[in-house]
Amino acid sequence: MVAVRLLIAGVDPGTTVGYAFLDINGDVVAVGSGKELDLDSLVKKAREHGKPFVVGSDKAKTPSFVSSFATQFRAKVFAPPQDIKVDEKKDFVKSIPDAKWKNSHEFDTLASATFALSQVRGLIDRIRKAVREREITGDHDHHLSRVAELVIKHGMAIKAAIALIEEKEPEIKPLLDSLEAPEERRTLSAKTITKVYIKLAQAKQEVQALRKQNRALAQKAKEQGGVGTGRLSKRQQRDLAKKMQNTQKTIARVRRDRDKALRDAQFLARLASNRELIPLKMITNLGWHEVKRCQTELGVQRGDVLFVERPHEMSPRAQQWLREKEITLITFAEPEPAAQSLHIVQLQLKPVSLQRAAGLVFLPRAALQKILWGPGVVERVIKTYRASRS
Repeated sequence: MVAVRLLIAGVDPGTTVGYAFLDINGDVVAVGSGKELDLDSLVKKAREHGKPFVVGSDKAKTPSFVSSFATQFRAKVFAPPQDIKVDEKKDFVKSIPDAKWKNSHEFDTLASATFALSQVRGLIDRIRKAVREREITGDHDHHLSRVAELVIKHGMAIKAAIALIEEKEPEIKPLLDSLEAPEERRTLSAKTITKVYIKLAQAKQEVQALRKQNRALAQKAKEQGGVGTGRLSKRQQRDLAKKMQNTQKTIARVRRDRDKALRDAQFLARLASNRELIPLKMITNLGWHEVKRCQTELGVQRGDVLFVERPHEMSPRAQQWLREKEITLITFAEPEPAAQSLHIVQLQLKPVSLQRAAGLVFLPRAALQKILWGPGVVERVIKTYRASRS
């Protein structure tokens, strides 16, 4: 994979649009401005130098042009709590070695970019240290950029991000690649993708740690295997053997977890660009405990469309909450009379065709459009799903 330089951008909108691009080390890559410089032209100019993953603004209320520019790259926007004052801008720009600008627009963009850098510099330093200590083979700067993007842009933990870029499973590489797909071509959200990868990485790390622990126990048993002075007693040997046996059982359990995470990742990789399947958040039943769990884990919000497996299991409290939030429920089962007050729709498909992974169920777009009365509703489902998981 060819390394793409990550950029920290500052944008100053207006009749004359200014821009400044820094690399993750804080060095100036490009500074410029132009009258009637539109969004497409600025995006093209940015791509000539790299890929913005952080965008800074000098205004507390981010201008729509700045937000639109950031959206093109799904970059993270940093805005100050109050508009940055001129003296503060001077201090920011002073911190840039050999900074040059031709007008106030370019000066402002340098200040905005440096402000954004100040918000992530500490995290970048921690990422740089972790990558260096990990001694990942290959291009160090490339690995640093990939980890920084996963951590800062997608919210992944540093260790999980490093484990991810070391991933050797070729079948699930398309899932990582789908993070970089344009928004309109992505079926899955970044949160869903990273959640699956984190589970996989954590399971693999746990297997490695347990194997190391078991090797240490085996070595201890070998060195002190006999009975007598300076060696283990029979009871100690039995205890040691039991520890090794328990560790083996734990390894087997974690391997099962790892295999499941891998299957989920492979499955999601196949679905990542499938526009014929729509992801819905899935809940098991309509009991209050399950509905409350979904509020926390799935980010259920007003107007959401959920798939429910057992709609006949319900509580009055959950019913009230679902009504108030105007939740639409999709199910294979025939709704109970008690559920008449809810917006619940029976899907006429064979349950065997149900595809699920990572707390989501994937339903055919055509079937969903039919029962939800038109394609516009399906687009709303996708939009609310992305909004809650971005």
